[in-house]
Amino acid sequence: SLAPATIHRGTLSLYSVVHLSTAAARLGAAGSAAPAILFPPPLREKPRDASSQGHALLLRAGLMRQAARGIYSVLPLGQRVLEKISRIVCEEMDALGAQKLSLPLVTPGALWQRTNRWSAMGPELLKFQDRKKTDFVLAPTHEEAITELVASFSLTHKQLPVLLYQVDRKFRDEARAKSGMMRGREFWMKDMYSFHTTEDSVRETYERVCAAYRAVFARLGLDNVIMAQSDNGSMGGSVSHEFLVPAEVGEDKVVTCSACSYSANIELAHAKQSSPLACREEVPHDRRYRDVIVQHVAQAVKPGHVRIAVRRVDGVETLLLYSANRTLHHVHFGGLEEIPLHEVSLDTAEVVLDSNLSEYRLPGQSSVRTITAPQHGDACSCEGCTGTVTVQNAIEIGNTFMLGDMYSKALDAVYVDDTGAKRPMQMGCYGLGVSRLLACLAEVKGTSKGIGWPVAVAPYKACIVAADRHSAEAAQLYTALQNTSLKNEVVLHTGLGGMGPKFRDVELVGCPWTIVVGERFAEEQLFEVQRTGTKNAVYLASANLIADQIEQS
Repeated sequence: SLAPATIHRGTLSLYSVVHLSTAAARLGAAGSAAPAILFPPPLREKPRDASSQGHALLLRAGLMRQAARGIYSVLPLGQRVLEKISRIVCEEMDALGAQKLSLPLVTPGALWQRTNRWSAMGPELLKFQDRKKTDFVLAPTHEEAITELVASFSLTHKQLPVLLYQVDRKFRDEARAKSGMMRGREFWMKDMYSFHTTEDSVRETYERVCAAYRAVFARLGLDNVIMAQSDNGSMGGSVSHEFLVPAEVGEDKVVTCSACSYSANIELAHAKQSSPLACREEVPHDRRYRDVIVQHVAQAVKPGHVRIAVRRVDGVETLLLYSANRTLHHVHFGGLEEIPLHEVSLDTAEVVLDSNLSEYRLPGQSSVRTITAPQHGDACSCEGCTGTVTVQNAIEIGNTFMLGDMYSKALDAVYVDDTGAKRPMQMGCYGLGVSRLLACLAEVKGTSKGIGWPVAVAPYKACIVAADRHSAEAAQLYTALQNTSLKNEVVLHTGLGGMGPKFRDVELVGCPWTIVVGERFAEEQLFEVQRTGTKNAVYLASANLIADQIEQS
């Protein structure tokens, strides 16, 4: 039979086994399938372009390789993890009664123009024209496409609700693609959409989806996921939540209370507001310049510790004063027209103060609204709550939205009610980042030695490691294990060299179990079965016993 073909790229050898090698044929049963082997061999050194520990581990373990900025080739080990995560997600969505479909990555630009997201999405929406000068986009999400599709079926109230989902690639032209699949431009996502007759029906499905998400996270070993209130952003709608995993490398910040169930993305979080006190001195209304206002408001604040911003929206002017150590988020004052301070009338402008400055106000103002971004240790804003809030970095892995009729009205997605009248459908949408989950697991389950994948999504459940002199027996064991419950869940380490480097490779890749064909086999015909990365081992004599040990643990 044919020997394995070897392709050399730089210092890596990438193996493509097409038939049993001469050695494998000599060592195993003739005619059996070629053993699965580690592809490619793991890297010993941390890649220089890795921006986090998890990113480095995925590159070193051979799960992915960068093809362009924010775009990655997923290698066989990574593909197996993605498929296992997807399978878990699909099982939980199917249990809701949702049905799977596939929508085109390329969608007509005309749909996005009808919903006004053609411009609202900004440069993250990758637009292009075909040879006939027709506008298209590479879809970062599929609200437009799915709504047009459902609208084409002319459904009645008796055929709703409908839940449809897909697991597929998306593209968002991120300005700051980083951390591998954590913030890539191309990514794998589960996006589900629901269509209803009433908002109450949407809310019921929304709650069921949130429960299904918790089931997904439990199966992935993510037991600390926070469900937090979030901004709807360009998605639109009335209600939304994010699902976040606390992690130092996370780019989001989540606010949680120590005493109640309050949790929110910091962009939407509220800090407790203080009652404003009377001004200590009057400021003439005709003196409207920055230094005068800041000096007045910051009487008890060190110079340079107060900043000012002025905005106008819908004809209403807002004067914003905030502490220099605060970070303002777009939800609080985003999308507003910035205007020169000297154009603001202090008689009519709304004054908005940082909660740290809320005891000060300008003359003529009967009340003052404070900005809402809390800091670590602030009092919780919930009525009657005495707790304090924690602000921590987190990785967003999913989101849910109650969309209302924003898309159905724009795209004529109507249903026929029991009177024969046509009404716009109420919608919800629900996203889970499949490739983001892979990257998140590598971050939170990884160590300097490797990735501690949950068994349910590990590339392989077990890896066979053998001393060079026992390679024949290792191949025979691999063949025998294909006739057990471990079929397609065992990989064979074929590299030459000492046992130490092989053990380190297995730990890096993250196979939960290591099966050793070594000294005990030579002495007693026993295979050593150990939890990868530990010295706890049992010694077993057959493939069936090995499979039982691994599956029952």
